[in-house]
Amino acid sequence: MKRGLYKAHAVVLNSTDYGESDRILSFFTKEYGKINGIAKGARRSRKRFVGNLDPLSHIKFNYFYGGGELVRVEDASLIEGFQNFRTDIERLSNACYLLELVSEMTREGQVLPRVYNMLSVFLRMMDNGASADGSLLRFFEIRLLDMLGFMPCIDRCVVCNEPLDSLANGAGRLKGFSSEKGGVVCGRCPAGGLVPLSLGTARLLSAATKLDEEKLTRLVAGPAFTQESERMLYDFIKFQIGKELKTKKFMHKLKNAEF
Repeated sequence: MKRGLYKAHAVVLNSTDYGESDRILSFFTKEYGKINGIAKGARRSRKRFVGNLDPLSHIKFNYFYGGGELVRVEDASLIEGFQNFRTDIERLSNACYLLELVSEMTREGQVLPRVYNMLSVFLRMMDNGASADGSLLRFFEIRLLDMLGFMPCIDRCVVCNEPLDSLANGAGRLKGFSSEKGGVVCGRCPAGGLVPLSLGTARLLSAATKLDEEKLTRLVAGPAFTQESERMLYDFIKFQIGKELKTKKFMHKLKNAEF
């Protein structure tokens, strides 16, 4: 990127107070991928930045790149505020999980307009109340893995290459999913440390990578899919990034909390 003034569309991934009045921010932009910046005086501004730089905000903004690690945010205007997230702690935590997942699985400056578009579409659907059972999160995870080149092998045995359709026709069975091997393992192949996964769940995840985002709510996902896919996908994601996500820990605590 050359020194100069730029315009971008972005979802705000993170915001941290800096000094007395500034903010350090992370954006996922359509045009330039993930970038980090500083907004001078953002905490005192009543015109340029008010309500526009909070995490989950979908914005248009101008920034100056001077060659350093942080761009300088000049101004920002709101495209979507996703206000419904603010009234539901579970919905908010789910949305923040998507932000952290995108942030951890992408590199700074990696231009990924499909990921940007998918993130904004999923946030919009979730803000409107779609898929309270968590299936939409699983569809996001598998589509993100696919777009970033980390798609696990879920249509055939990763060891012997036997198609799942053959297993369904009586040629064997599905033993489970191996994060280390990167795919499903049939009952005839040796493998340890497997996560339980059924043929139905594997097929539904595969279907979720082929549909337009707006049509994903048409997929019927039962409790078995939700349980199996969450465990399998997060085990695989942790294997890829090498750590557990903070928002995922919070989501588990929230789910198990007694009110």
